[in-house]
Amino acid sequence: MASSSQFAMPSLTTPYTSSSEQAGASTSSDVEPLPLIDLEVQYTLEHINALRNPFMKMSAMTVATLILVMPNLRNRELYKCALLNREISSLANAILWKKPDFDSQSHSPLHCFNKFLNCLLILRPSMPKYIHEIDLALIEETLYEYVSEDWFDTIVRHCSELQVLRVPKARFLSAATIRKIHPYATLPKLHTLDLSHCDHVNEKVLKRLADLALNLRSLKLTHISGLSDAALSELVYTCHNLSSMDISYAKSLTNASLYSVAKFCTIRLRELDLSHNERISDDGLKIVAKYNIHLTYLNLCHISKITDVGINMIIKNTSRNLKLLHLYGCKGHKDPMTTMKLIASECQALQSLTISWQMVKDNIGVFKDFKAPLVHLTINKIPEHTPMKVLEQLVDLFRGTRLRVITFTRDWYSSDFVWGTYATVKSSGYSEINSANVNEFNLNTDSHIIALLVNERDQSVGYEMHNW
Repeated sequence: MASSSQFAMPSLTTPYTSSSEQAGASTSSDVEPLPLIDLEVQYTLEHINALRNPFMKMSAMTVATLILVMPNLRNRELYKCALLNREISSLANAILWKKPDFDSQSHSPLHCFNKFLNCLLILRPSMPKYIHEIDLALIEETLYEYVSEDWFDTIVRHCSELQVLRVPKARFLSAATIRKIHPYATLPKLHTLDLSHCDHVNEKVLKRLADLALNLRSLKLTHISGLSDAALSELVYTCHNLSSMDISYAKSLTNASLYSVAKFCTIRLRELDLSHNERISDDGLKIVAKYNIHLTYLNLCHISKITDVGINMIIKNTSRNLKLLHLYGCKGHKDPMTTMKLIASECQALQSLTISWQMVKDNIGVFKDFKAPLVHLTINKIPEHTPMKVLEQLVDLFRGTRLRVITFTRDWYSSDFVWGTYATVKSSGYSEINSANVNEFNLNTDSHIIALLVNERDQSVGYEMHNW
């Protein structure tokens, strides 16, 4: 009877003999030949056993492969990976803690956030360094559950590597919260801060946040009633690396704040949103146009006091780098055709343009002279019974260019309320721009351009009562 050692599987390092040698060996003795060995299976088993060894150092190729694979795994799988060895645990924790998720099927986001704050107090010092982004958009306080006042101080003390902080609609961000923060605490790597729709943010809060995050590059302060000229001036003076600012819906801002923006954000400012500011006039636009000439994104929607002079000046001075322009709803804009000709001749880098129907209704052919590599064109508030011929003309004018999408936005039409009643809708006698005709156009067109028709209310992101 053959011994058990004769049937043992050899290791990968065992040399293999040729077929003639094996044949000679079989004739000289009565020992049966060794069974075929699945080297791939054996290597896989040995490789798995090696991965389970916490003291074994992985090769550089294995680590590089895991870096590509692990971001696509689910959290449940990442938890198991973190138990293999120290190197994989470090990779898994970096993914799990990079952006904490407070959405759960069994608990509310507020409960998960409070639990996260408690975990920060007991974690190993090496763990919070993986946290790079915190988004509190889902957190809402209730009558029975609330956020402690020292939540911001806890994040500042433990998340020293934090880069992005989003706190939109946070009623728990107030002056009392800011007072809890240590006077010398900072977040040196924080570059993006979103405080939109925060009702309790005032001038003192903004000044303390400016000292807290000196290296801010992107700042969103839309719908903040406490945003004043003094607070914004302090922000741009302290955070001199700002490149993106959203100060829309700021009812207290005047031209004085734009003087500070132009003075302290001269070279680096790339994106500026001034929409829905009622107290900004041409003087503010002129100072921005004089010093902030590197703008690539500009939003001038619904600014009632600006006129053609300020609009044309800022467009001309920023035309070299301007890529996205939103311009509509300005009551003082009396000569839109001159502005359109200026955009067509000067803005040679423009990729996205949003305008109103009033700016082009008299001469659609103004787009013929466009030199910009437009990719997306949006025309707002097209009236009811607008003929499909308008869309066909636009497609013909942009045929052979880089334009891919033409979007029409519409408000409520009378036909939206008449259908389904005893009243009848008057026929215009020609093909109109509506959902059915636009869909048919996209199916039958031979152009690479597609058309979209959306309701303006569907694009609204405001939180006022009329947008509910």
